[in-house]
Amino acid sequence: MKNTLIGLILSICTTASWSQSFIGATIGIDFAKIEETDSTHLCIYGDDFDIFNKGFSVRSAVYGIQGEKHLSRKFSIAINLLYTKKEMDASNCFFVSIEGLKLNSFSGTVSGKWYPVDYLYVGTGVTFSYLSNVRSYIHTGTEYQIELENKKKYGHLLTLGVRYKNFLIGPYFVNGLNIGKKPTSADLKPIDSFGFSLSYMFKVSKEKKR
Repeated sequence: MKNTLIGLILSICTTASWSQSFIGATIGIDFAKIEETDSTHLCIYGDDFDIFNKGFSVRSAVYGIQGEKHLSRKFSIAINLLYTKKEMDASNCFFVSIEGLKLNSFSGTVSGKWYPVDYLYVGTGVTFSYLSNVRSYIHTGTEYQIELENKKKYGHLLTLGVRYKNFLIGPYFVNGLNIGKKPTSADLKPIDSFGFSLSYMFKVSKEKKR
């Protein structure tokens, strides 16, 4: 037990004595699996709808900024702020049927990264997304606002990538988490997605060793 405690203290000291900070821009492409909840397509409420897209077919570009703090040569903490605009085919059961849905998604991720070898990293963390400006549209271009019961979505993030000089590139996967009460009106199920991102990072603090 004593040796374990000493080893842990030495590990923390080593981590604290080596650090670098980076910030950069991120672009990518995202493929999302978006589905309505069971209670959303019952034609009871004014905002009911059915989404036609199946699987991971809701594709969109992703833009954002990323910060990364290297705690040691092997471990770092990363924070991402991302924006994407989603559009999907949909319909409803009312007199004037809609053609699809549109929404804006603002996401934040916090993850830990492990660099088992130079240039390669794996990471895991959590995501939080807020869906805004959710609306349906018809063929004339007219749009109607939709009030989702819960615009907040949570998920578990897995990443894998390559770091070469100032570039980070690799795939990611987000598993939507079913957190909160079961919705009774118009809402979306937890959103799963996968995609690829490319970031260019600027060093904002030099390597520190004490």
